[in-house]
Amino acid sequence: MFMGTYAPKLDDKGRVILPAKFRSELEAGLVVTRGQERCLYVYTAKEFDNVIARMRDAPVTSKAMRDYTRLFLSGASAETPDAKPGEHPRQSPQLRGPRPRTHRHRGGESRRDLGHRRVGNLLLRAGSRLRRYRGGGDPRNLLTLRSDPQPMSALPHFPGGRYDRMGIRAKVRPGHMTDDAIHIPVMLERCIELLAPALAAEGAVLVDATVGMAGHSEAFLERFPGLVIVGLDRDIEALEIARRRLARFGDRVHLVHTVYDGIRESVMTLGYGRAQGILFDLGVSSLQLDRVERGFSYSKNAPLDMRMDATSELTAERVIAEYPEIELRRIFREYGEEKLAARYAERIVQHRSNAPIITSASLVEIITAATPVAIQRNGHPAKRVFQALRIEVNQELVVLERAIPAALDLLDVDGRIVVLAYQSLEDRIVKRMLMSRSSSSAPAGLPVELPEHRPEFALLVRGAELADDVEKSRNPRSTPVRLRAATRIRRAA
Repeated sequence: MFMGTYAPKLDDKGRVILPAKFRSELEAGLVVTRGQERCLYVYTAKEFDNVIARMRDAPVTSKAMRDYTRLFLSGASAETPDAKPGEHPRQSPQLRGPRPRTHRHRGGESRRDLGHRRVGNLLLRAGSRLRRYRGGGDPRNLLTLRSDPQPMSALPHFPGGRYDRMGIRAKVRPGHMTDDAIHIPVMLERCIELLAPALAAEGAVLVDATVGMAGHSEAFLERFPGLVIVGLDRDIEALEIARRRLARFGDRVHLVHTVYDGIRESVMTLGYGRAQGILFDLGVSSLQLDRVERGFSYSKNAPLDMRMDATSELTAERVIAEYPEIELRRIFREYGEEKLAARYAERIVQHRSNAPIITSASLVEIITAATPVAIQRNGHPAKRVFQALRIEVNQELVVLERAIPAALDLLDVDGRIVVLAYQSLEDRIVKRMLMSRSSSSAPAGLPVELPEHRPEFALLVRGAELADDVEKSRNPRSTPVRLRAATRIRRAA
């Protein structure tokens, strides 16, 4: 709604002045609250009610969503513009609020108190700007106000409790999750841009090889009315969420419980000879990370599970309990690229001889105790070990080695593939295979390249694309992503 750039200021009564041209939208009442990236959000009362309606189903399993909800609701304040059109025809509308308390800090810097949840109590610095928000959040924000970062107090989280601030109430239901609230699709618009030329035709088939909670698939189905989705996933819980989320698209969606190296068999069984688009979103999903009981996180105590497919037999607990020391060392070194692999493997074997290691907290304690203090300053010492265990339990790299060639063989001419990888081991496999299929196979020194030696694929991006700053701000889990893409230019001889 707000377009352009505005210089905000407080009047002598501690009121924020807004552009007069928006009076007609705001005079019926508005709500001001704190938002992301040190911004102030202003909503019409009606639009704020819509936002609250969406937040009522916020998942308690997502820490990021809980933190954002607390921040959003604890700072909300219902306001009305002071001035009326008949009284001050030339004056901009102002937001009423109590005069902020001012405190003197070291260095003579004056700061307004953020403890009182009213709009007048925001810190304004010289050069601050009201601007249209472009960094994520709700696209219907009326305006945002840039200000200094301040520590925001969060309400304690009680499952099933209510947040009650300024007459705003939002009930959180424990154990309930909305299908679209947990998962933010990574680099969604870029994926659509790269795959779109192959998906425009009626009846085009897109294989979402890691459908998860269907964030990407839903967007593709909405953008391309004639598109058919074949969604694969090994996680039964994720497939159930995807099934609910995509139910409105009817027979345009086919979901298959399988690991993605079964991509060819799954597509052929459904009667589709070729695919026009293929998408891989590798790594552990938001659902798996946010479900503490799944055991993927080293920051939360849980059983050592780490299975992406709950029906499989191998767990992280079994790996820790049964693998010999030399095998643990290999896994930590190869899959976690851990320099202290030998030390960690030795300590684990020593401890398990005295008592079983069955929780993530126990394993983290052993690893931390074996890590020199100087190395601990470089990051959590258990990070690479947990990555290695997850890869071993789910055979991620072995499966990926089989899946990428099968996917490339499945693509039709002019079909496209996009792969999102989140750690270097996956990305190296994807890079090697795409480079191999997009290079000539002619022997060195051959004067003329024969047709059968010409590349089958052409790369669509140079190197690996990273998420931009806006994407990282909106979705922090996109920070490590590496995107690669290719298109088939000819069928193999």
